[in-house]
Amino acid sequence: MVHDDVYSLNLCGYMCIPAPIHSIFLGADCLYLMPLFMIPCLFWAPDRLELEADRLVLRKLIGEFSIELDQVAEIEAYDEKELNLRLFGSGGFLGYLGIFRNKSLGKYMAYVGDYSQAFWVKTKSGKCYMFSCENRDLLLSAIRKEMHHTRWRN
Repeated sequence: MVHDDVYSLNLCGYMCIPAPIHSIFLGADCLYLMPLFMIPCLFWAPDRLELEADRLVLRKLIGEFSIELDQVAEIEAYDEKELNLRLFGSGGFLGYLGIFRNKSLGKYMAYVGDYSQAFWVKTKSGKCYMFSCENRDLLLSAIRKEMHHTRWRN
């Protein structure tokens, strides 16, 4: 007699594994594997945004990313009414981090904790980034003011 559960296939990650083995992977072994998936997220996880005299700096848990203000073509508050398609990255764990796409911006790199406080930056080279922070409007006005001063200095 053949038991259906022995030959049934369930999806576990990206592999099809017979059901009894699948149960093992969902047990304690997954706890050992979780850090392998969580540690790479630490490289992208944003800590804070800082505005320096000539650049916008995203301090991450590990490392930093910056955009020179004289390379900024456009900067605007994000209207969260659009659908964002995640191409690669995290859709909620430690924020919305990775590569996303939507109709108006195209492909962009996201470092967003709260889309209601998000804003996007397009560089002169055509790259697009999305960030979020508390008091987004205050930061946007400070960036625009600093960009104005930077352009007059150059």
